[in-house]
Amino acid sequence: MILNRKYIEYAIFIAIGLIGIYLISSNIFKVHKIDCTNLVTNNIVDIGTIEKKAESKANFIIKNPYNKNLSIVNIATDCHCTVVNCNKNKIKPGSSAIVEVMYDNHSYGYFEQTIEISIDECSFPIQLILEVLLLKLSSVLYKINRTFLKA
Repeated sequence: MILNRKYIEYAIFIAIGLIGIYLISSNIFKVHKIDCTNLVTNNIVDIGTIEKKAESKANFIIKNPYNKNLSIVNIATDCHCTVVNCNKNKIKPGSSAIVEVMYDNHSYGYFEQTIEISIDECSFPIQLILEVLLLKLSSVLYKINRTFLKA
């Protein structure tokens, strides 16, 4: 009798475990997040070739096409040389937020800065990319002019 009771307890324990696994894997407890891939029309901005001291900034526009408020909960950059300002934390339905990204021109070369914006209703952060090529243009132009003058 004790042996049968132990088997019954194990069977109940296994059944509860299986039901728990089913509930976790089903959509019952999942929070449905929206697709945020369409919030930014152009997520890559190429500033182009500029001189080191020139201003290197770009604006990204996040538009809310949904019928509920979206809140920006975090903005992260991949480098301390990138500064991000946003004019809104909450984006109402039908309105937009402007994300201004400024890159500190500290050295020469090609740079690609990634900015991730986390929004409360989105499954994944939105990725914005700022591309810039920093050259010492005055020396490049001098070399080009010298080459043409010799020809």
